[in-house]
Amino acid sequence: MKTNLLTSEEFQKLIVELSARVNTTTSLLENLLNWSRNQIATAKANPIKTNIRGLSEECIILYQTNSIEKNITFSNTISHNAFIYADEEMIRIVLRNLISNAIKFTKKNGEVRLHAATNGNLMNVSVTDTGVGISASDINSIFSFEAKSTHGTAHEKGTGLGLILCKEFIEKNGGKIWVESSLGKGSVFSFTVPIG
Repeated sequence: MKTNLLTSEEFQKLIVELSARVNTTTSLLENLLNWSRNQIATAKANPIKTNIRGLSEECIILYQTNSIEKNITFSNTISHNAFIYADEEMIRIVLRNLISNAIKFTKKNGEVRLHAATNGNLMNVSVTDTGVGISASDINSIFSFEAKSTHGTAHEKGTGLGLILCKEFIEKNGGKIWVESSLGKGSVFSFTVPIG
C-alpha cells in the first residue's frame, strides 16, 4: 500500500483476508491463555534443594547477548553456598523473567544487580535495575492480568504474562513476590522462597 503496488480493490480484498486471520489468531491465543491458566492453577511444585547462585548464573548467560547489545553490566552477589528448597524449573522461569525484564527496561550503559540474603527460614532474592522504573498506578496491577504490556528501552516487545507466571510460581513454592520502584529511578523485584 505504501509503495502504491496495490490497487484499492486488491487492498480491500487483503483487508478481508487479514481480518479473518487476525480473528482466528485472537481466538487461538484466547484458547491458549485459558489452557495455560488451567495448567498453572493445577501445577504442583516439586521442591528440591537447589543452588540459587547456579540458577542465577545460568539465566545471566542466557541473556548475555541482550545485555551486551545495551552495554548493561551485571553484578551477582548471591553466595555460591546459597541453597533454596523449591521447584527448580519454576524458580528458573522466575529468574529468567525478572532478569529479562531488568535488561528490557534498562537503558544503555545501565546496571542489573542480583542479591540474596537469608531471613529466618526464607531466602530473599532480589533483581535490581537502573531502568526507567514503574509508576505508582501501575505497581498495584503489575502481577495481575490487568497489567499492560509495555515496550522496553530498545523497543523490545513482551506479552505481559511473565510477571503473572512469576507470582503464581513463587506462591506455589510458599513464597511472596513484590516490587519497589519509582519512575526514572529503576526497580527492585524481590521474592522469598524456603531455604534448602
